[in-house]
Amino acid sequence: MSSRSVYNRVAFISTSSFELLIFLISSTIARNSSIKFNCLDIQSISFQRHIENLGYHRNVHTRLSVNLIHESSTVYSDCKLIFVEVIPPGIAVDINQCHELFKFGGAFVYSPTNFDMEADAESSNRHSLLYVYGNVTPHIDSIDKLDIDVTLPIHLRYHRPSYIDVFAESKLGFPTVGIRCEKASVLCSYIQYIFYAPCPENPSTRCLWNKLDVNDPPRLLHDVLQIPIGNLNQFQLVSTLTLFVTFLGCCCILYFITNPRELEI
Repeated sequence: MSSRSVYNRVAFISTSSFELLIFLISSTIARNSSIKFNCLDIQSISFQRHIENLGYHRNVHTRLSVNLIHESSTVYSDCKLIFVEVIPPGIAVDINQCHELFKFGGAFVYSPTNFDMEADAESSNRHSLLYVYGNVTPHIDSIDKLDIDVTLPIHLRYHRPSYIDVFAESKLGFPTVGIRCEKASVLCSYIQYIFYAPCPENPSTRCLWNKLDVNDPPRLLHDVLQIPIGNLNQFQLVSTLTLFVTFLGCCCILYFITNPRELEI
C-alpha cells in the first residue's frame, strides 16, 4: 500500500472519529444547558423499525408516529425530523445511492465522511455517523397524529472466512431521534434535551434539535444482522473442485481450437 493511500485512510478514519466525538460532546453540553427550544405538544410516541431482505443489500425501514395533545398538526407542517445513526464497521451506506433515491422522494441522507464500499469489515474498523432527515406529514385519518416514514438502504460488508463461525454479527443500534419545528409551542413533553446536528438545508452548518424520548416502552438496544462468511474447513474441497472444473474447461477450449470442424453447423 502506498504512503498516499495510507495517509488517505488515516485521514478518513480520523475525520469520522472526530465527527462522532463532536456529536457526543455537543449532545452532553446541550443536555446540561438551560437553553429552551420550541417543541411539540406530544401525548405519545410510537417507534417501529424493521429490516427487509436477507442478502448483502438490505433496507432499514423506520416509522415514527406522534400523537398530539391538540388538533394542531397543521402547525407542525414545517417540522423536520432527524435520525442520527451510528453505523458499525460491518455495514456501509452508499451515499451516492441515497442521493439518487432522494431525487425520487427518498429521505435526505448526509454523512460527514464517504464510506469505502469496497473495504471489508476488518479493514473498516471504525464507527461512522450518518444523518437521515425526514419530513413530518399529518396522518391520513387523524389531524392530531403525525407520521414519519424513512427507508435507509444499507450494504453488509464481507467478513474474513473462519474455521469456527458460519455467520458474523453486525449490530445496528437504535438512532438518536430529533425534531425541529419553527412554529411549535414551548410545551416540552417527550423532549429529553436538545443537541446540535447538521441542518437539512445546509449540512455544513449546525442547528438545534429536540431529542425525542422513543425508548418508552423499553426495547432492545440494537438490531443484530447475521452475515454469512466463508468456512475454511471446506477450503480443500472447494479448491479441488474449482481446479477440476477449470481444467475441464481448458481441455474443452483446446479441443475445439485443434478441431475447428467440430464447431461447424
